[in-house]
This record gives sequence, structure tokens and C-alpha cells, in this order.
Amino acid sequence: MQALGIPVPFYQLDNVVEASRLGHHRYNDSAFGAVSNVLGLSSERDGLLYTRRGGFIDIAHVRDTADNTLYLFSQILPRLGQRWHISLGEELAQRRIQLNAFTPPDDAAQRYTLAAYLAGKLAYQLAAWHEIAQWYGYQSVPGFSEEISAFSPEDLYSNLLGARLAIDAILQGGAVSVGSYNRAMETLLPAALNQLGAVSATQTRRQLAGIDGDWWDSHRRVPEKFLVLKRNYDTGDNRLPTPVPFERTAPQRLMLPQQLYGISLSDIGELQLWPGNARVICRRRRRTIRRQTSATWRCTPGRRTRGRYWKSADGRHTGLRRRCLYAADSGKGSAPFPAPPAYAP
Repeated sequence: MQALGIPVPFYQLDNVVEASRLGHHRYNDSAFGAVSNVLGLSSERDGLLYTRRGGFIDIAHVRDTADNTLYLFSQILPRLGQRWHISLGEELAQRRIQLNAFTPPDDAAQRYTLAAYLAGKLAYQLAAWHEIAQWYGYQSVPGFSEEISAFSPEDLYSNLLGARLAIDAILQGGAVSVGSYNRAMETLLPAALNQLGAVSATQTRRQLAGIDGDWWDSHRRVPEKFLVLKRNYDTGDNRLPTPVPFERTAPQRLMLPQQLYGISLSDIGELQLWPGNARVICRRRRRTIRRQTSATWRCTPGRRTRGRYWKSADGRHTGLRRRCLYAADSGKGSAPFPAPPAYAP
């Protein structure tokens, strides 16, 4: 393990866990939470676990998206149907959750369910963007490179599992408080892993050894980017686990609904990416990418798209990032859950 390019002394990376020994779930409401997960100091046990029906599962990714689902739910429910936005800070771009005006269901239970599924869908979109940001050098904890983790085969399936578990926790009454949510996750997470066919730590290590040289290279060190040889760039929220060559058990599909009660979830909420102040490193030439000009053009009727051109300092690499934009009013939710500050790598 390395930080700031220097190996961490006396630190061993033991990243294999078992479904029955995951510790206590702690809603990640402090900056120390992200650091403690990286250093292994948390009461949570995070790491990899192999399942027959879900492939490899990254428990940190499950927890991250679950926590973000709860946070977004706590903000969305009190203002469901109103036009406003949630600013979430910068990950290479300024992230904004845009909520649009619509007529919500009259039934309180349906409004509650709709807010839960919308929160899960948006939390998963945040996870997908995080993979992109990691690939281009974003660091949740400064000094800890995360490029190695970007689009790992198990990542987004694990995030999607986290969204589904948090939705279940919310709909079963686990959103009353942070404590009730933590307790719900401590029950739901091991149960879900066992339903997916979780194996022992010894068996997980055996499965990891079986894909050495195919999915990963045991001769490389963390955090070398190409220690991971296989990646899955699919960002959809209707997905199967990345196929493991030697597994014969039928895989479990995970998905989120596109609409609920006749309401399209993508019409009432979306993740937007706005130009920010982040500076990224172009790893191929070790040059700082400097954002230079912007452009606006039509995307679909009633929507505009903004692009931000960038150019490397040596002039050899250029690009254009686009995003559909909407005018937005700011606002704040009233529920008692602080925003999780960062993802674990």
C-alpha cells in the first residue's frame, strides 16, 4: 500500500471478508470515516467477498451507495414534486442533483416509495460518475491514488446492490434515524450476500488466485493502476455481475425501475455535471489539463447542453465534455442525515 507515492510502513492490505464478519455498519457522516476505511481503522469490515450468483462484491462500494441513498432520500422526501437542486461538491466537475417539478402521488406511502427509488437511482448515478472521476485521477483522500479501482469488474454491481439494500432498509422503516438505518444494514447486507451465495474467506482467496493474470496481476503493487487487468465500463443500472470464467451458477440480475406509478424517474431527477475548479493530471504526459473555453448548444427541445473544452499544457491532448443543463433553484432538505463526504477507494 502506498500514500503520496511512498509505501505505508507496517501496513498489510487484507481485503478479503466474510458475510458473517462485516462488523457494525456506520453511516459515513464524517471525513474521518473515509480515511479510517482506507487505513482499516473502522469498526466496519470492508473488502472483497466472492458470491456464486453475484461474482466478486466490494463491500465498501455497497456501503457507500447505500449511505448516499439514505442521504438523498432524506433530502428528496420533504420536497418531493418541487423544483430545486442539491449541490454535492466537486469530483472533477461540480456535481448537482437536479429535482424537477411534477405532481406526486396523493397516497403518502406511494410518495415515500417513489422518493426511496429516486434516491437509489441518483445515488447509483453518483457512483458511476465516481468511477469516471477515479479513472482520470480524482482522489477522495488526498495522497491515496484510486486509479487502480476505477471500473474494477465488481465495482458498479456492488454499488447497485448498495442502492437496492438501502431502498429496502428505507421501505422497512430504517430511515427513522441513523441508528435504525445502521441496524437495518447490519441485517440486510449479510442476508443479501448469503442469498447471492457468499463463500468463505479461504474460498474467496482461492477464486482470486484463479483469475490472477486475467483480472489482476499479483506481481504489481497497490496502487499501480494496471494491477487490475480487467475492467467493466458498463454504467447501466440493469446489470449482471461481470462473468467469472470458472463459475457455472446462474448469475443474479440487479436493476432499478425506470418508472414508478406511471412517473419516469429520469424526468423528475438527474445528476448534472457543471464546470468546476478541479484540475486533473493527464497521466500520459504528466501535464496539468487546463480548462479553456465553453460552448452552449441545443440538446433536446427545452434543454441546453454546455461543453467545456480542455487542453493539456503541451498542446497534445484536447477534449470536450458535454452535459444537458437545466436552470435550477437551490434548496435544502430538512431531514437529519449529514451528507457522506467521500467514497472509499
